[in-house]
Amino acid sequence: MAMLENALEGNVAALAAAGAATLVLPVIFPRLVSPLRGLLKSGVILFLESEAEAEGGIIGRLAETTVQALLETVTAHTSRDTRQQEGEATVQQFEATARARAQRYGWNDADAAARYRRHVAHFRRAVAKAQADASPRRRELLGHVADVLNEDW
Repeated sequence: MAMLENALEGNVAALAAAGAATLVLPVIFPRLVSPLRGLLKSGVILFLESEAEAEGGIIGRLAETTVQALLETVTAHTSRDTRQQEGEATVQQFEATARARAQRYGWNDADAAARYRRHVAHFRRAVAKAQADASPRRRELLGHVADVLNEDW
């Protein structure tokens, strides 16, 4: 595991050693090729599944935190225009965070755009869930900010 962490951090020597071991082991131990292939495949699948699950949880928490901030905006005794401006600012913060996360973790532009769309979808679901139980005043603000959200990458 430490070797993988070193490789991901840019340690070229550790990455070269892992690559050499990958090439040499099948030649030295031909009977291990099939079990090692299965083990490597299982490890990669587990890693990708856990990454996707963790990402979904993080995106969900970000969306729910944003909706909570929007609901707190409504409870403040401010004018309708001020509530809408504060709500728009909160959504802009969400967009900036979602774009930054998508850019950071996306493999390429298409993957980053897909990740951003997942953020937007989670946010829309969180808003719809909050609207179902909301007062008319809260429902109005949630509807307004849902329209303001920019879905384009």
